[in-house]
Parts: sequence; C-alpha cells; structure tokens
Amino acid sequence: MFRLSDASSSRDRLASLSLWLIPFGLASAVALAMTVQAWYASAGTERSLSFIFQGHLIRWYAWALLTPLLIVALRNPRLGSRSAGYRFLVYAGVGLASILAWAVLTGLGIGWWWSFPSLVPESPLWHARFELQHQAVLGAFVFALIVLGSRSRRLVRVEATGGAASRPGSSAVSVIALRTPERVVFLSPHQIDWLEADRDHVVVHARNGSHRVRERLSAFETRLPGDQFLRISRSAIVNVGAIAELQPWFRGNFIVILRSGARVRTGKTYRDRVRQLIR
Repeated sequence: MFRLSDASSSRDRLASLSLWLIPFGLASAVALAMTVQAWYASAGTERSLSFIFQGHLIRWYAWALLTPLLIVALRNPRLGSRSAGYRFLVYAGVGLASILAWAVLTGLGIGWWWSFPSLVPESPLWHARFELQHQAVLGAFVFALIVLGSRSRRLVRVEATGGAASRPGSSAVSVIALRTPERVVFLSPHQIDWLEADRDHVVVHARNGSHRVRERLSAFETRLPGDQFLRISRSAIVNVGAIAELQPWFRGNFIVILRSGARVRTGKTYRDRVRQLIR
C-alpha cells in the first residue's frame, strides 16, 4: 500500500524541522556578515553594532519564513509535468508575489521594531515601499536561489548507448541507476515492481529489495518506459508486467495485487487508466 498522498507529503515537508532550521540559520549568518561589513564601512560611526544587526536580521528572517512555503509550492509534482513556458509564468508570478510578501513582512517587522514596546507598527507601508525600492533586485536573486534549491535532484540514469539521455517515457531505457545515500544500484526496468512516493523521495520496490532515492515521483515517471509502467495514483506507479490481480474497491477504484504480494490502491484521477487494462 502507498503510504502518503501528495497533500500529506506537503504537510510533512512543512513540518520538517530541517526545512525551517536551515533557512533561519543561513539568514542569521548572512545578517551577521552584512552587519560586520556595514560596521567596518562606516568605521563604527553610524549607530551601534546591535542596531545594524537587528535591522538586517528582520529583513533576512522574513525570507527565512517564506522559504519553506516556497520550496513546498515549487516542488508540486503537477508543476513538473507542465510545459517550460507555463513553468516560467508560474515562477515569475510566484517570484513577484514572494518579493511583495517579503516587503510586507519586513515593513511590519521594522515598524514593530521602531515602535517597541508598542504593539502598533510605526509606518509599515513606508518601510515596505523603502524595501521594494532599495532591495527588490536582491529579493529576485534570493528567490532564484530558492528555485534552484527546490529543483535539486539526486537520481541519475544510465542507458545501453553509453549514458546518453533518451526520450522521456521511451521504451529504449535499458538500465536505471538509483543513487542512494550508501551506494548506486543499477536496475533494469523489468526488475522494478512498483514505485511509491514518500515525502520528497521515491521508494523503488524491486525484486532485489527496496531502494529509497531523493526524487519526485512525477520526474521519475518520465524516465520509465511508458509502455511498461502505469501510474495508478498520485503516490504509486506499477509495472504492468508485475500485476497478478485487480480487485474492485470502493467508488470505482481498484486494489492492484502484484505478483510479489504487494497491494496498491488506485486513485480517483488515475483509475480510468487501470480500466483500460481489462477492456
């Protein structure tokens, strides 16, 4: 059975401690570095070191707060299956929205900082406009780094032609290399029974055991022979040749029983694909 849907996977990623600690750790380090640079540039004549540091910390913590949300949004499996033009428009829209959100958060943070101990921020809109006028280019650069971080992958593929990439979904794929934390495992497609999404990883269930690799299921789907593998839910892909039985389930779904004994349930969006097997 598959363990997690895409929705629950997103919630789990948001709950991941490292997804929050890493951005805030990097934000603290960058704020400290910029504080030291500003202090030495002014020869210590402008305000105190702590005053400069607090201002930079508010700006970078605003980005740290947005980063986990952006990573989850940009790793949406549905986005990876769209055209390059569509993805560009999505990235541009999310980038503009994130820069505006960062400016608003920074404006509120600096407004509260200036008005402390009052709970009413002082001129938050003025501070937000100031940040947009002076830091928008830096914000675009930070967003680009977040995009690159969200697109990182750790799965490589080797083919019989000497490693040259084949057409996605092509039946010409003869060998797939799975890079796990401990080793690289080489499998032929017919050795794979089914694949399961597990947070931001894919668990490959093969005849020689299971292997966990860091990759999105939608991206992995394009690397498999399209005439041999069938996606049956948001979280599962099965090898058609490994199917032993189909059992009816609730609301028109099926339980797919594999020759290995594994039982995988179909999803509403993909159940019509399974029906094609019995027509």
